[in-house]
Amino acid sequence: MRKNNLKRLVFAALLLFGVAALNLYFFYFKMLKKEEEAKRYAIKEEVSRLQTILDRTIDDKQKALNAIALALEFDSNITKRVAAGKIPENYAVSLMQQLRRFSNYKNIWMQLYDKKGRMLFYQSWVKEQDGAGEIVRMPFPKRRIVDYIDVDVYDLCINSLLKLQDERGEGVGALNLKAHFNSISAELTKYGIDSVVVVDKTYRTRLSQPFTNKFIGDYYIANLDASKEKLDFLKNLGVDRLMRPGYLVIGEQIVLSYPLKNREGRSIAYYILFENAASIVAKLEEKTFIEAMKIAFVTLFFVILAVFSYEAYLNRAQKRYYRSIIDHSRNVIVITDGRQIIDVNEMFLEYFGVDSLKAFVNSKKRCLRDYFVKEEGYLDIDEAGEKWFEYVYRNPNKKYKAKLDIEGKIYYFLVSVSKVKADEMLYSIVMADITTEENYRRKLEKTAVTDPLTGIYNRGFFQERLKEELLFAQRYSRPLSLMVMDIDHFKKINDKFGHDVGDRVLVEIAQLISEQIRPSDIFCRIGGEEFAIILRETSLKDAVRAAKKINRLIRENKKMLVPVTVSIGVVEYIKGESEADIYKRADYALYKAKTSGRDRVVIG
Repeated sequence: MRKNNLKRLVFAALLLFGVAALNLYFFYFKMLKKEEEAKRYAIKEEVSRLQTILDRTIDDKQKALNAIALALEFDSNITKRVAAGKIPENYAVSLMQQLRRFSNYKNIWMQLYDKKGRMLFYQSWVKEQDGAGEIVRMPFPKRRIVDYIDVDVYDLCINSLLKLQDERGEGVGALNLKAHFNSISAELTKYGIDSVVVVDKTYRTRLSQPFTNKFIGDYYIANLDASKEKLDFLKNLGVDRLMRPGYLVIGEQIVLSYPLKNREGRSIAYYILFENAASIVAKLEEKTFIEAMKIAFVTLFFVILAVFSYEAYLNRAQKRYYRSIIDHSRNVIVITDGRQIIDVNEMFLEYFGVDSLKAFVNSKKRCLRDYFVKEEGYLDIDEAGEKWFEYVYRNPNKKYKAKLDIEGKIYYFLVSVSKVKADEMLYSIVMADITTEENYRRKLEKTAVTDPLTGIYNRGFFQERLKEELLFAQRYSRPLSLMVMDIDHFKKINDKFGHDVGDRVLVEIAQLISEQIRPSDIFCRIGGEEFAIILRETSLKDAVRAAKKINRLIRENKKMLVPVTVSIGVVEYIKGESEADIYKRADYALYKAKTSGRDRVVIG
């Protein structure tokens, strides 16, 4: 009897032991699968981060190059020289030297073309310019400015092709600025990213004077700072394997191939980025289940207990793993379920000046949307709706820049949104700080439209806005007036007192008029001593009243450095006329004011 009971007990123990072992066996492989999924997710997120950084860096370089081209046009007499078809080499070289001296861009190549596309001036990064006369004529740009990437005889270049226009808005030629990729590679190193820029081998014969003189077979290497280690790696791996979009994980490295496309949309080169993946996978590889398996084989009770305990432990370990990743990120990261913020990283707390998420939620501005500033060109959360992050998530192909006011300090961020898990309503909001880049871009844009002496808008801005305002007035049948004024006998002031005094007079008049006009009026300096004001929603009668007030204030002003008067021509927009027509009428009215005695207002 005792033997039978013992047999039954042993049989039951073995059965329970077998069931526990089988459960733990399947549990073990389930955990391995979860770890593999977590590894793939982490690497995919890192690849997305690399793509975002590179895309933003190239885009910022292109915009900066466009802004420099506009600044060169507005702040020099390039247009007149191109129209005349004469570009002294010392003049163009002087412009490039000033650009290198006063900006962060030290390696820019400039080309100037007449309106038939013939080259007037050519400057490259190499000392000799052999073959310059054989370069194919540049097609005259149809749009105001065209940016693109191409390969020429020297290098892989970012281009900014600007249409030069005379005072009547007619094209007289083009300015083309070229920049290579070295500054972009240098910027990437700040993020700890090594990179190699590889040009497709089909362009080998075109590169007759290669700037870097680096090749792997027929593949040209376009960045000077490409390390020998990475070049040897590409040579051993085979460059052909990486000349397609995507990424590979090789050993402890993530190797990302990012296509660079020309105007036709064809991939002409690849930006190959290298990132160390060891830190990403190390924590996942440290996990082990050996102790759990030992406990499982002791008794059924402890095995079952260990199984549940280990499940909870793994979840906590994964949370710690993701917590470690987001807390070490240089970006602001917010996790939300669509109703409230669930979690934030250390960078979020640092930016918003709080020590915990609870402190943020209990503050006056408890919601992230309360910090957004509405401004054209940046994410408009009112238009996007209450759940603005869902709007961003649904449109992943667009770039969203946001302007935030955090305790009186302005920040700019590049915003992206993804789901933590595809089947869960849990969103990850990543905000990369681009404040430095945005401030620099805005500074360049302001320089491009501002008169450097008086600080008011320049002629280029006047021509663009006049065109826009005429379209608005015509479309909505709204009144619009134009005032053109000129300082009387200004040449005599310069001749008698000197140009320094003349410049001070221009500044004083600009300040005086700026104080009198409405915020909606557009005040510009369009010539040496000539100014213009576009008066929106203003009839001829009201415009004449404003012009007479300005004329009187300048005449009676006792604080001016020297006594001056102005002549003013005023016209109202006639439906259907062009910007050239209305300006011509206003200019003729100014001419009549000059010839009929000056210091007066004449209606055109």
